[in-house]
Order: sequence, then structure tokens, then C-alpha cells
Amino acid sequence: MGTWKPNREERVKIGIEAFKNHPIDKSFNEYYLEVRKHVETCLKPLSELPGYESSNIEYHILDVDLSKQKDFTAKVGECIFVQFTEDGHVVVIGAGHDYGMPTSNKYIGANIINKLGNKWSKNAILIFITGIRQVGSRGKGSGIGGLEHKFQSRNIIEMYIGEYILKQGIAILDKYSHKNYKRTPDEWDDETGKIFNYYNINN
Repeated sequence: MGTWKPNREERVKIGIEAFKNHPIDKSFNEYYLEVRKHVETCLKPLSELPGYESSNIEYHILDVDLSKQKDFTAKVGECIFVQFTEDGHVVVIGAGHDYGMPTSNKYIGANIINKLGNKWSKNAILIFITGIRQVGSRGKGSGIGGLEHKFQSRNIIEMYIGEYILKQGIAILDKYSHKNYKRTPDEWDDETGKIFNYYNINN
């Protein structure tokens, strides 16, 4: 997983091109709320799927100010995050507690932002999901092995949210961060669609 992705330099170039090709034509709040609405829309069908070990899949969306609180590890559930530039571009969709506003170029999102002369927004979307397999240290348990269906995996839900946002025509500057599996958009839609169809869920 991950070896098929473009290298760091290429990912930064792709991010800069995405920024240039998707100019912001609305306020930050309008853009933020649009992305948040898409996040909620794509998550709703998951609550109808069976959860891990007979639990229910539930999610809680938090609108956070990372300049006021930087640590949300006490929250219950697997964390997926959406972060923005100050003007409203989505920089990254990721999983775990790696959210923040780093300035070092060792982070691809920060590298893209620095090249653009932009800044992180302090506003971010954090999603906490319960009823899926818990992820242990070093990502153990985040994959898809041994599950009733793939949406019981954090890695799949992270990619599902990212791919859904891209499908709405919204650019993600670090567009490979959430891509945990090598799939074309059509392959991805087919793979996830089969799960919803199996459980008779409209998505």
C-alpha cells in the first residue's frame, strides 16, 4: 500500500496545479459548509451498515478551532479529519490524530501550502466514528482483513470520504493522502457500490 503513489515532489506539483485550476469563488465559510455537507451526506448510509462485532456504526462531526485546542485524542471513536487553507481549499483528508497546522516542509500538505505562500485555516472538520474496528498502535487493525464488509475499516472510510469529496468536483491539494488502495474512480464506485447494494442501502 502506498508504493504506487507519486513521489513527494510530484504530489506537491499536483497540489499546486489543483490550487491553480480550482480558484475559490466564495467565502471561506460558504466553502467550508459545502464540504461539511458533503461529508455528512456521504456518511449517512454507513449508519445503516452492520458494525464491527454486532455494534452499530455511528459518527459525530466536530467543527474545531485548532488554534484553541490541538488534541482531541480523548474523544471516542476513530478519527478522520478534513483541513483547509485560509481561503477554503481542502488541503488534506486524513485519519488518526495527525491533524494540525505544521509549517515544516517534511509534511506534504505544509509543503504545498508553503510553495503557494498560503496558510492553514485554524478551522477543521473532525469526524469520530464508532462501531468499526479499533485501530491500535502503528495503524494495526486499520486494514480490511477479517471483516464482514470493508466499511468496518478506518482505511476504507477515510478513502470513501476523500473520493466522495473529489467526485463532487472539489479539489484536495494533497489528493493522495487518503488513497489507501490503488483504485480508479470507476473501480472504487463499483467496489463500494456493491457493499451498499448487498445490504439494500441507497447511497
